[in-house]
Amino acid sequence: MTAAPTLGVIANPISARDIRRVVANAGNLQITDRVNIVLRVLQAARAAGVVRALLMPDRAGIRALLERHLKRGDSSLPELHWLDMLPSSTVDDTFVATRLLQRAGAAAIVVLGGDGTHRAVVRELVASDESRPPIVGLSTGTNNAFP
Repeated sequence: MTAAPTLGVIANPISARDIRRVVANAGNLQITDRVNIVLRVLQAARAAGVVRALLMPDRAGIRALLERHLKRGDSSLPELHWLDMLPSSTVDDTFVATRLLQRAGAAAIVVLGGDGTHRAVVRELVASDESRPPIVGLSTGTNNAFP
């Protein structure tokens, strides 16, 4: 019997928060919006058989809101674990999280972010000799060319 897959999640809390949003009168994606996206992804993953998810921690509020949600006892989610890393609120968080997810054997990595976040994940995957799990790119950036 094979073990249930582990899903990795990298959710950039600061994508789409640059001056282009202000100048263009564009909307922005609040932390609560990002948390709702992550929750829907995790619920779908659980329905597909994922029992464990590893998430990148942050200092902007995604983790805090997810943990508050978990206190309500949501059984529709896989078991959640935070990667053992200290967030810096820089692109280094994405680099470190990608490496940790590879080492942990994530079967796939869901990426919420802009072009820069997705490039950072791909850069780390390509540079590594370890397994290269597929990524699921969800655009939450300012002007996404990718995905």
